[in-house]
Amino acid sequence: MDDTTRQILIRRVRMLRKQLRPLLDDLADAERAAAALGVSSDELEESSDQSPVAEPAGPTMKEMSVESLREDFPDGATCAELVTHFEKRYGRKVDRASLSPQLGRLKKVGLVDLDGIVWTLRSGEAVR
Repeated sequence: MDDTTRQILIRRVRMLRKQLRPLLDDLADAERAAAALGVSSDELEESSDQSPVAEPAGPTMKEMSVESLREDFPDGATCAELVTHFEKRYGRKVDRASLSPQLGRLKKVGLVDLDGIVWTLRSGEAVR
């Protein structure tokens, strides 16, 4: 394997790991919540005889956050401003206590920054 291919592979693996971390955090949170409600780990396993679970309608909190910071708050916004904005723009009521961890995960993967209480989209980031 030449150095170029090697470097491409290394970057790809690192990027995928970076994208996977927040999903694994979300999964761990959901599994803890399910366990607290008495849901067994067997119930959480997929089986071929079960119908697929419907995807939630509309964008996720992370998607709304990134899109809103990119398009509507280029100079940044507080959690409270984002919560109000989500209801106006997306018709979604979001609890601030639910939004903060999502923004923290976006910060952890390098998509947003926090300056005091203001969240901003990190400049130069390619956002999907």
